[in-house]
Amino acid sequence: MVTPSSPADLGAAPATNAVAGAAGGVVSALLGPVEHIRIRLQMQPTGTERLYSGLKGFRHGGVKGIFKGQNIAVLREFQAYGCNFVTFEACMQMMAEAGKKRREDLPTGSVASCGALAGVAFWIGSYPLDVIKTKVHNDRFGPNRQYKNAWAATVQTWNTGKLPAFFRGLGPTLLRTVLSSSGIFAINGWQVQWIFRYGKTQASHYHSAAHECMAVLSGTATIRFGVADTVADLDESTYGSGHEGGGLQLEARAGDVFVIPAGIAHKTFDAQPSEDFKLLTPGNGHGIAASDVRGALENLELSGFTMLGAYPVGVQWDFATGGENARNYAPVWEVPKPENDPVLGKDKAGLVGHWE
Repeated sequence: MVTPSSPADLGAAPATNAVAGAAGGVVSALLGPVEHIRIRLQMQPTGTERLYSGLKGFRHGGVKGIFKGQNIAVLREFQAYGCNFVTFEACMQMMAEAGKKRREDLPTGSVASCGALAGVAFWIGSYPLDVIKTKVHNDRFGPNRQYKNAWAATVQTWNTGKLPAFFRGLGPTLLRTVLSSSGIFAINGWQVQWIFRYGKTQASHYHSAAHECMAVLSGTATIRFGVADTVADLDESTYGSGHEGGGLQLEARAGDVFVIPAGIAHKTFDAQPSEDFKLLTPGNGHGIAASDVRGALENLELSGFTMLGAYPVGVQWDFATGGENARNYAPVWEVPKPENDPVLGKDKAGLVGHWE
């Protein structure tokens, strides 16, 4: 029998983790000149004479030129790694307590899940500072510079775009973070088959031969579970009386993950920001049709309310809206339960411990 971990086994206090992570970020920021040069080289136009190099930066501003933007870089790293460490340690502690295990006994999937969550926290916690850091690093030298300092860049960014300007590009960044950790699904025997952007509403539907995992990547929406439409009119079935009673309705937002057993009706509506319904991944939604799947996904532009869908490896999904399995329910209810939780693997904190 495994006894619950003691507080000492579960890791240091959140404040200690925050300080440790932030300290690591400060050490990372000491490599600021390398980051400075990297950004300038990335932003350099193609097909032209080299406009920038580390040597040119030194000639323009000496040591101060090489370390341009160092203050905001240190602040960004301090914030980012602090959020990263606290999130990872809190997640590991929760997993250990839920499974009544020691941290070192947690399965690979659980540890990878905590790493993915920490990666998201890294960017959400530091992205506005990262935007300013990039602007300062990519600014000109001397009298032609656009920003006198990081504060000037912050003020101008606010004046030109208000709060959204500090989060421009966050969607693709988070998508890249999620995809970098998407091996979690593969490790646990689930295959990502699509990323959809949702519209105003859709028909309530179920999958007769597949359990489904949906993970929210961006935006917000309402999802109604366990209720079928009773009329074809989408407005009436969504906002009127044209649906069954009961069920469960909740608000979904980025970071939420749902596992929906075969046969359970679900309907997504009121997606915000408002966009047209669209399949974003190559192919027909039954797998990602690309030789370089990760590359194809990393180039996606996320907007509106988006979710990815994953299914147990080897399983194909259908779109049933009602009546298809009338008086023949057994095949639906007999779809084998998944061997692993798509995120937590065999950890009892996930569906393995709750799906009888």
